[in-house]
Amino acid sequence: MMLKFSKIGGNKKTFIIVSIFIFISIAAFVIFFSILDISNSRKMASKYLTAVTDGVAKTVDSWIEEKKKMLIFISEMPEIKDAFIDKSVDMGSRLELVIKHYDNLENIFIATLEGEIIKGSLDSDNEFTHVNQLEIWDKFKNSNYQIYLDTYISRSHTTGKLNFILLKGVFSSENELLGFVGFTINWDKFIKKFIIPAKVGETGYFAITDTSGRNIGHRDISLTLKGMSDYPWMKKMIAEKNGFQEYRFKNENKLMAFRQSKETGWIINTSLNENELIKDTIRIRNNILMISMVVLSLIIFIIGYLDMFKLEAAERNLIESQRNFKLIFEKGNDGIFVHKIGNNGEPENFTKANSVFLNLFQCKNTDLLNNTPSTLFDKNRGNEYFEILKKIIQTKHQVLETELFINDKRTFVEFRLFLIETDKDYSVMGFARDITERITSKRKLKEDRDHLNQKVEERTKEITETNIQLRNYIKEKEKIRLALTESEDKYRSLIERANDGIMLIRDKKISFANKKMGTLLNYKEQELFEMPFEQIISKDDKVMVLKNHENRLKGKATKSIIETRLLSSDRQLIDVEVNAGVINYGGEPEDFIFVRDITERKRNEEEKRRHNEQLVQTDKLVALGILVSGVAHEINNPNNSIMLSNPIIKQAWESTKPILEKYKIENGDFVISGMPYSYFKSFFDDILDDVQESSEKIKTIVEDLKNFAKPDTGSTSDDVNINDVVKSSVKLISSQLIKHTNNLNLELGQEIPLIKGNFRRLEQVFVNLLQNACHSLKTKEDEISVSTSYKEGEDFVNIVIVDQGCGISAENIKQIFDPFFTTKRDQGGTGLGLSVSLGLIKEHNGSINFDSEEGQGTTVKLQLPIIKK
Repeated sequence: MMLKFSKIGGNKKTFIIVSIFIFISIAAFVIFFSILDISNSRKMASKYLTAVTDGVAKTVDSWIEEKKKMLIFISEMPEIKDAFIDKSVDMGSRLELVIKHYDNLENIFIATLEGEIIKGSLDSDNEFTHVNQLEIWDKFKNSNYQIYLDTYISRSHTTGKLNFILLKGVFSSENELLGFVGFTINWDKFIKKFIIPAKVGETGYFAITDTSGRNIGHRDISLTLKGMSDYPWMKKMIAEKNGFQEYRFKNENKLMAFRQSKETGWIINTSLNENELIKDTIRIRNNILMISMVVLSLIIFIIGYLDMFKLEAAERNLIESQRNFKLIFEKGNDGIFVHKIGNNGEPENFTKANSVFLNLFQCKNTDLLNNTPSTLFDKNRGNEYFEILKKIIQTKHQVLETELFINDKRTFVEFRLFLIETDKDYSVMGFARDITERITSKRKLKEDRDHLNQKVEERTKEITETNIQLRNYIKEKEKIRLALTESEDKYRSLIERANDGIMLIRDKKISFANKKMGTLLNYKEQELFEMPFEQIISKDDKVMVLKNHENRLKGKATKSIIETRLLSSDRQLIDVEVNAGVINYGGEPEDFIFVRDITERKRNEEEKRRHNEQLVQTDKLVALGILVSGVAHEINNPNNSIMLSNPIIKQAWESTKPILEKYKIENGDFVISGMPYSYFKSFFDDILDDVQESSEKIKTIVEDLKNFAKPDTGSTSDDVNINDVVKSSVKLISSQLIKHTNNLNLELGQEIPLIKGNFRRLEQVFVNLLQNACHSLKTKEDEISVSTSYKEGEDFVNIVIVDQGCGISAENIKQIFDPFFTTKRDQGGTGLGLSVSLGLIKEHNGSINFDSEEGQGTTVKLQLPIIKK
């Protein structure tokens, strides 16, 4: 064979090599574009399937969201709430009213606060009589009985339908839990309407699986609820939730897009047989390769093998050559013919034709030899053939594909024409092949490609529109995200700059605290994070605050605003006002608490209360002054009568005494007022002296009270002897001093300078101090001493009052000058004495200091400025 090939002419060898190179190039080009087309088809399929899957996912989410809104609206209906509150209302009639308004509900049921189903039933299993018997109950309870969806699909034992449960708590206007309402959702109805009938292309369909790999919606009903988690493509889908994959299933290559439902967590997937997309491409590729191979074979055959046959014929005898040529001529697959041609290209009679040619043109050999191509091909219809005949003398070779009508039948014929030159004339040897099927296939191939391009354009348009919608959706989501970010920044700024402390409590621990909260409690913000809530509550209020917190999380009615005390890091108690409410954060209920420092407000309120008490006490003192003046006047009248009558009685007694003495001598001793006269006479003198002395004391006391209660002018410019003030004060409360101590020691200095002041006001100071000293004594043997002194060259007088009483604690000594602070409130103490005394001493530009230790008595030191000469 190689020897034969080597004998072929150089030009023909080059032509064969170029033809093979062209064939290889065409094959590579076709394969490359086939691969590219398949790749593009997969990309378009990815976009198309993803867009379709997103649409189905949104449809499922919208359907679930509609069910939720429906249940929320039912739970908020006043008719339902009233039926829970008023037991006389027929729940059945109210339920029928709901069903009448919502006739598309599958199976609604109502349960009491204890979970007992009183109307309707769980369609999935009639043996359940309480909703708290359901597996989802704990999760529903942890959601604070808000709307809860059980996404686990199951088949009803009673109806055989696929369904799942939606639950919601019913709350009163005071947010008190009344009961429960819910319904089983007919999932079987949804998938039969939207999933099973839906098709994607010719072979694609939708399917829905749960996160455990069960088919819960599929075109093949036999696969419903069947677990397929062992398949690698199912594992990938469960693990990634959203994406696109190529996989092989049941000996078919498939493409799948999958998306997770936001409302349910189910995975919606759309799949399509890859062969549907690429079958036209593969068929076109194979046809082109096959045609190219046939053409190459013809080229090699015509150029190579015919040339080799000619070489062999030249080497062998003419008979063998004719026999071989005849064999080829008669047994070839193409129609072969020879006809003569004139110098001007006009065709002349046929000289030879094989049986294939005769069958193709449905004629006999005898008829053909007497005709020209003009007769056989119909020059009017096959004029292309005659056009190329005019060129063949110059070109030597022509190829033509033309349309002929053979016996009125449309036929496509391929002519390969070769010029045969002799010394006498020219002939044309032609190869004719019926290519009707090839042209039809080619046209069909073009139509198929046009159809495919049209489908691709349509799908591309759909994908483009979907992409535009998706892009708009993404832009809208981005706007929402930016708005949410801006809102979060604003709220974060508000929270951080808030004048109140803010904190979130989850699982009895602080999950968030703003800067103000840390400042208020003297903690750093990170120190408060995860700190137990009870750690910052005062011991006395801990039970009350924690109980309120727990009741709020349970949805019970509680006071949202309370006053309590919190503990700072240095264990100081801080008065605060707490305003709390429950929010859902990250899917969990949290107690959202505003904390306001009301220490200043409490101090002002206490100051105001004390001021009011002071005003009341002042009114009492004014009233007491008026009362004392009136009482003094009323006492003075009978006392004056006693003082006037007592001397008369004493004088009468002295006048009577000689008569009584004479009677005793004459008659002996006798009885007067139950006593012997000898004893009575000395006793009666004492009685009269006592009456006189007591009457004078009453007069003195009344005068002192009148002076004490006399309205004060407020002037502090009088010349006052401090020793006189001390004596007057001791005299005023002498009865109290005698009652509390047997040891009163007065050490009043000599030549004490006068001071500028108000006698009565200073008297009030010493009365208060002496009364406090009396009340602090434990026994009558304890001593009270009052001393006054002055050192030459100093500008003030010293007054010191010392008692051996119980003393003052370190905690209380800080508050003794606070208005209304007293440890004797249950004994009638007002707590105004020392506060008023401090004010009066300051009016005199003096000072007062206490030195005391609990159990060791108290020393009070006063200094008052003297009158400078």
